[in-house]
Amino acid sequence: MPKIEQYAAREVWDPPTYSQAVKATGAETILYLAGQVAYDDNGGVAHPGDFKAQARAALQAVKAQVEAGGGTMANIVKVKHLSDRHPPPRRLRTDPRRVLRQEQQDAGEHPGRGHGTGAARVS
Repeated sequence: MPKIEQYAAREVWDPPTYSQAVKATGAETILYLAGQVAYDDNGGVAHPGDFKAQARAALQAVKAQVEAGGGTMANIVKVKHLSDRHPPPRRLRTDPRRVLRQEQQDAGEHPGRGHGTGAARVS
């Protein structure tokens, strides 16, 4: 029988109003992630005014959630970015795939060849 459970990585702020990560297990395990933003330890905005630092923190939260659910960055299937704000000025835009690849290289991991996150197949 499939099992669905909410979870949160220890190093990621867990908001009380919704679940940022859900794990579905049974025949296979699939993680669905949402709301990965640059939160500080109290749920406030981390790195105000620093787009690159906020993007890096959000992507580190994605990595933490995937790993807490039993996966790796190589398991990531899709990334979707949603924003209710205008995009940042062109000079501040950062390709999230490039940031993820750099984070993986810094951690000594082999960068995945997929197209991003959203759901991660871990088994």
